[in-house]
This record gives sequence, C-alpha cells and structure tokens, in this order.
Amino acid sequence: MVPPDGPTRLTVSLMNQTGFLSKSIPLLVLSLFFVLKAAGGLGQTDEMPPSNSLQPLFELDFHHHVPGLYTLDQLKKDWGPGAVDRVRGVAEGRVEIAQEVKEANRFLRVHLAAGQWGADDGGAQWRTAFPRRDEAVGSYRVRFAPDFPFMRGGKLPGQAGGTSPTGCIGPPSGRDGFSARIMWRAGGRAVQYVYHPRQPEPCGQDFPWSQGFVPGDWHRVRTRVALNRPDRNDGRIESWLDDRLVLDQTGLIFRTTPEIGLDHFLVAVFFGGKGPQWAPPIATFVDLDDFVIWGR
Repeated sequence: MVPPDGPTRLTVSLMNQTGFLSKSIPLLVLSLFFVLKAAGGLGQTDEMPPSNSLQPLFELDFHHHVPGLYTLDQLKKDWGPGAVDRVRGVAEGRVEIAQEVKEANRFLRVHLAAGQWGADDGGAQWRTAFPRRDEAVGSYRVRFAPDFPFMRGGKLPGQAGGTSPTGCIGPPSGRDGFSARIMWRAGGRAVQYVYHPRQPEPCGQDFPWSQGFVPGDWHRVRTRVALNRPDRNDGRIESWLDDRLVLDQTGLIFRTTPEIGLDHFLVAVFFGGKGPQWAPPIATFVDLDDFVIWGR
C-alpha cells in the first residue's frame, strides 16, 4: 500500500488548421481546465506525498483477528515488542476487535468509559517504534460512535520522536523530543496537537484543521511531519482528512540537534485534558483501522 501519486499530467496537441483554432481554443481551454481540476493538476491543495519519495515502514489491519477482546499478546505481535511500553486500556478490557454487521471488515474498537478522562481510566494508549527518520507520513481510518459526545476534546494517534512529550509538562527543549498527535475538539472540530520548543503554554499547541469529524462516518486521516534542519525553523506539518488538505503549517522547530528524529507512533484514544469537565456523560467508543506509516 503506497500513498496516492501526484497530479495527473495531460498533454494536448492541436492541429493548426484554418479557422479551427480561432473557433475552438476557448472551448478547448475551458474543457482542459475542468479535466485538470478533476485530475488534481491545478494547484497543490489536495496533493498527497508522491509514492516514489517515501518508503513503507509499517502496515497493520485487523482482518486476521477473531472478534473479541484485544490482548497484550496480540498487541505485541501487531505493533512490535516496544508496544508493551506505556500501555493503557488493553489489560483493563477497553480494547476489542469488532466487526461490521453487514460486512466482513474487522477493526479495533476503543471503549471510553462514562465519567472518565485520560488513558489510565477512560481509554487506551500504546506506541510502536520504527527506524528514525527526518520525515514520516502516518495514516489510518477513524470512526466515532454515532452519538459521540465530543465534549471539550480528546486524543487520537500521531507521530512522535525522542521522549515524545505529552501531559502538559511544558515546552520540550529541542534536544529531548516532540509529539504531533491529532485531537478532536468540541463539536467534532479537529486540530493537530503539537509539543514543540516554541509552544506558548505548558500543554501542547493546537493547529486547527479546516474540517472536522462527522460521528458515525469512517474518515481517513493522514499527517506528514517533516522535521526542521537543526539550525533552521523549516519544520512542517501537513494533514489530510478524506484526501483533502486541511492543515499546512510551516516554520516549525521540532529539534535543535540531528540526534532527535521521528522514531515512533503514539496510539492514543481518550478524552482529555485533565479533570471531570473533559469526561463524557455516557460510555462511547472510537474505531480505528488500516494503519500505514511511510518515511524517509
């Protein structure tokens, strides 16, 4: 599985015959405009990373599992030995393999307890490691329960590196690590939630997406993180929702040393923030499937 290729390129040859060009060029130009627009050849709004520039690092779906509770043994086999570090919610029975009622598709379902927030009591969290890279694209499908109460917000998976700072511990130094998860916010709004040396507050910084989530619908999310050169502020985050570019944030600093790179993926699904104001009033769930990570 590879990211979609770049825009289709079309070449048009016209025969220069008497009277043909003067009458036909306006119609041909207009037709070519709409063909190119439909093929993605005009502008860079929705362009995905070209397939020849990235190498596959990790791929996982859940079709090979039998529906039922997801176990630590399955977690280790699926996500690698390092996934057993910082695991929350699996041993507690909040993660299961579920199946569509009318389809054979199987996927991961994370249950979120009523009145709870954070990964310790109300969701799930773990991580998977991959070889260190300066650029990575993480992709997966996500679906919120049809009656999902978004409340103030909660966490979704995303890339990280080094110590992967989280939990409102203050800005990282640039020599320790960073994280770039996704968050849902009130009403289904979406943001990139980033811990980086220039964040203005102890908690991570929100970079809002131009579109959000619809409860009950499967969404495909993709995030490309390109780290800055250690002496430059040229880091970049691009995110796509259902193949539409919803964030392009440039001018970022993730690190001040080349020893820090993208080297793991944080799988986090929980409400919060901290405190009861983040907690859902009802038990609910989030579904995940088709994880792919590319890098270079």
